[in-house]
Amino acid sequence: MSNKYPKVYLVLDNCFALKRWVEPAEWIKVTKEIGFNYIEASFDNEMDFLYSPDSYIEKWFDELKACEEKYGVKVANFHTGYQTYRTVGLAHSDQDYVSNIVDVWFKKAIDQLSKRKNGLGFAFHAVPLVSLKDKEKYEQVELQVKNELDKICTYASSKGNSKISIEAMYAPQQPPWTIEMSKKYLNYNKGLYITIDVGHMIGQKKFKLPSKKEIRTSIENRQLKEPSFVLFSDEAQRMWQAFKEQETVSDSEVEKFCEEIFAHDYLYSKTDRDADPYAWLEELGCYSPIIHLQQTDGVTAHHAPFTAETNKTGIIEPRKVLEAIKKSYEKQQDDLIYGEEKKVDDIYLSFEIFSSNTDTELEIIDRLKETCDYWRQVIPEDGLRLDQLV
Repeated sequence: MSNKYPKVYLVLDNCFALKRWVEPAEWIKVTKEIGFNYIEASFDNEMDFLYSPDSYIEKWFDELKACEEKYGVKVANFHTGYQTYRTVGLAHSDQDYVSNIVDVWFKKAIDQLSKRKNGLGFAFHAVPLVSLKDKEKYEQVELQVKNELDKICTYASSKGNSKISIEAMYAPQQPPWTIEMSKKYLNYNKGLYITIDVGHMIGQKKFKLPSKKEIRTSIENRQLKEPSFVLFSDEAQRMWQAFKEQETVSDSEVEKFCEEIFAHDYLYSKTDRDADPYAWLEELGCYSPIIHLQQTDGVTAHHAPFTAETNKTGIIEPRKVLEAIKKSYEKQQDDLIYGEEKKVDDIYLSFEIFSSNTDTELEIIDRLKETCDYWRQVIPEDGLRLDQLV
């Protein structure tokens, strides 16, 4: 980095526009009116490399460039949407299927985005249950995904493309989903980065590895409630059902149950920090060129806006977010191969705010304007360095 701290930009994810403002001219114009100068474009919004013909793709990007110039708004990054999120993708068992995703989706996306010097964020794989429950199969899937990510990053590097970022998700079937695992992914390839979503980690509480004491307590209360932890293996689930029907559970049965749970410890979070959005930002903010923002109460992640109503119970505060990111730039990461050299020069804080089908046009716009105004109190203009803000 030429400077210790990055430049910071507020960005609106155009997922808000799905099925409403579908042409670039429409969602770019309304984004400018809301108050944003930068956009993260979701490939869900009427443009995806798997179903759009080449002629349409070229025309779409030409229109996009013209609209950016007309309205003075820049699409800074692109991100996958629901179309690709709803598949196991790079973790699929059929190699022809996986190769088609890499060749038809990723390479086409990189070809287009490299011309524009845009970043690319994505969530494009999940581990099927049959592999999730078997450690050996799980490790095979991990290796497969690593190899495919290497191909993608190598291709992007050959095109001089901007940052390639894999999004950290909610749960074990969608790696990376813990801080430790995200660091492992960062070490896969020099060109691979992380996308943090400040609402995603609230799900990690559910997948915390229980202690033996917690397991014993759950067994003692088995007639009253289900266990406070997730049972991943079929055998653990079978044993739990049997315990509920028994009057007593022997020490040897408890020990065997514990062994079965700990045999799947690779599917559990080992620390409370995994459930803390600020811990994620403190550890990995400097490796996340795209950071997805949403208001959350720490219990659910509805991709809510930042309004007076949601902020009453919300745990995401602008200044605390910036302070946490700043700590990541001041932290020495000895467990990362590319620790210092990989810290990014620009961070795009992207508002990934969802709307329901019943929301009206004015309701959506008003909530996004309020969100923008709220954050502009702390980030009055784009491109200021982090140490100028906090």
